[in-house]
Amino acid sequence: MLARAGFPLALAELDFATGEAIDLDDPATLVAEDLDPSRTATRHRATTHARSAALYRSHARAIGVRWWSVLEASWLAVTAFEDRGRRRLRVLSTSVLELSSPVVETAAGALGLR
Repeated sequence: MLARAGFPLALAELDFATGEAIDLDDPATLVAEDLDPSRTATRHRATTHARSAALYRSHARAIGVRWWSVLEASWLAVTAFEDRGRRRLRVLSTSVLELSSPVVETAAGALGLR
């Protein structure tokens, strides 16, 4: 359950002090970028890819986008642009996720999973 392609999933704490994320949780940003939440927070990859590519082109200094999780809106996520993130993100710590990990138990409880 906590593996993909034979590799364990892990939680990483990252520092991106040298870059900024485009904040799609900010209504002013959505208005400025002419984005609406219902068409931005979709699981349709072609749509999200096209919107991300446009943001990438128009924000040369951004390392990625910050927005709400489709699983729980109060959980915010940052998706880094690969080339920019690799140069400007610093890994502070990592931990392999296990079913007994406190963060996994907390997330499972919030999602109503056992």
